[in-house]
Amino acid sequence: MKPVLTSLLALCLTGTSVLAQDDAGTATPPAPARSSSSDDGVRLGLKVAPNFHWLRPDTKGLESDGNNTGLSFGIVVDFPFGDNGQYAFHTGALLNYIGGPLKADYSTDTSTVVSTQDTKLRYVEIPLCLKLRTRMDQPLNFYGQLGVSAAINVRARSDFETTTTILGNNVTASDTDVDIIDDVQAFKLALVAGAGVELTLDSGPTLFGGIVYNNGLMNVLQGDAKYIVNEDKKSKLFADYLEISLGVYL
Repeated sequence: MKPVLTSLLALCLTGTSVLAQDDAGTATPPAPARSSSSDDGVRLGLKVAPNFHWLRPDTKGLESDGNNTGLSFGIVVDFPFGDNGQYAFHTGALLNYIGGPLKADYSTDTSTVVSTQDTKLRYVEIPLCLKLRTRMDQPLNFYGQLGVSAAINVRARSDFETTTTILGNNVTASDTDVDIIDDVQAFKLALVAGAGVELTLDSGPTLFGGIVYNNGLMNVLQGDAKYIVNEDKKSKLFADYLEISLGVYL
């Protein structure tokens, strides 16, 4: 009888020791790390983008004279969809400063015209793009976007100098900050393509940076433009730009 009691006592002591060891030695498993791509809800952000812009003529006697620098800024919004929000509809509202210098050189029956102009255009622009993000479950992810942008012109100014030669006599006229909004179409449509990276901070916000090319699809000039004209007075201009996008999703 005594050996049986001794065995039962030893078994109870062993079980108590094991339970105590489990209570003392088992650590609470750490919470899984938050994925930088795990937020599948609507993302609202702020963007600022310096750009290189130029005007692309499609008219004889009118040519581009280089490019200028400008800026766009405003809000951007992503509406994720698909598996884990890997895809998103990307839009927003941006104020965009573009334009570019031009040269006009043409002749009529009685005169020769040489003109230089620096055209400055301002638009409220709305991107309408499909966006694809990688899902690497890391703070750093990559994205690409493709779509269009729709823009409304709100300001158009030009600095110009024109020399007209008639029967050997030169007449030069120049002016700055001339309002040419009546020459410019109210609406502009463009093709948009871009790529970049996103970095999610431990505190929550996501920083992003990338390159976007905006290729004009519509003539920015009215059919009866008076200031930016060639010899047929039917000039065609397309506004293009390349921007460096910088911003943060809050």
